[in-house]
Amino acid sequence: MKVIFRVDASSDIGTGHVMRCISLAHGVERAGGKAIFVCRELPGHLCDEITANGITVLRLPYDSEFSEQVGCDDPPHGSWLRSSWQTDVAQTRAVLELMAPVDWLVVDHYGLDARWESALRPFAKHLMAIDDLFDRLHDVDVLLNQNILLGESASYAGLLPRACRLLQGPCYALLRNHYRELRNRIFPRSGKIEQIMVYFGGVDEDNLTQRSLEALVSAGCNNLAIDVVLPIAGPHAETIRAFVKRLPGAKVHDSLPSLARLMANADL
Repeated sequence: MKVIFRVDASSDIGTGHVMRCISLAHGVERAGGKAIFVCRELPGHLCDEITANGITVLRLPYDSEFSEQVGCDDPPHGSWLRSSWQTDVAQTRAVLELMAPVDWLVVDHYGLDARWESALRPFAKHLMAIDDLFDRLHDVDVLLNQNILLGESASYAGLLPRACRLLQGPCYALLRNHYRELRNRIFPRSGKIEQIMVYFGGVDEDNLTQRSLEALVSAGCNNLAIDVVLPIAGPHAETIRAFVKRLPGAKVHDSLPSLARLMANADL
């Protein structure tokens, strides 16, 4: 089984799309399949991180001159693609033809919609989208939304083909095996907070990490054990490190292979 993932990371997009696709790719390869990523080299891309996880990456070029203006027919996050969807179709099609036959094309990108999926449908046996927004049409066989869904607005009504299989909810969460293994060993919490973990994703452009640490100091929590995880591509790493040095119970973590152990140890 050959599975092609079309997914990007960047300073705008963040890192979560790539990280959850890596989890699914590992599952594909454990089942005996082959996973290949197709990623554009946007500022803040994670191509080297993907390669470090033992997954092949085929890189699409980044055009720094491309206009970020979103057309009236484009998805709300269309600018995150940093190319026209037609250009992306042509570049991805070239990969699919090179790798043929392709069993699954998996797309995890807010900037791509049914137009892109329909154009590439002839070049893969099956299509799957990973999504957690409800803002554009899809033409896929399977759509996965792993989030907790709340309210009537959380609906794909009218956005999917009639035959599309919809996988929704945290029972489909794309987590690595460490989380499952550690979850079974966690005792119920007493309610007492002794250890805190602070992490705001792979970019944290607004430096919410340091703002949270400042709030903990203001609340008198600076003597507790605090694990601070630096963003993979964040611009504020040095200022965060400097601030943490003033907190006696705090420790900085960088380039962790998994957050599972820190999460398992944290009370908050």
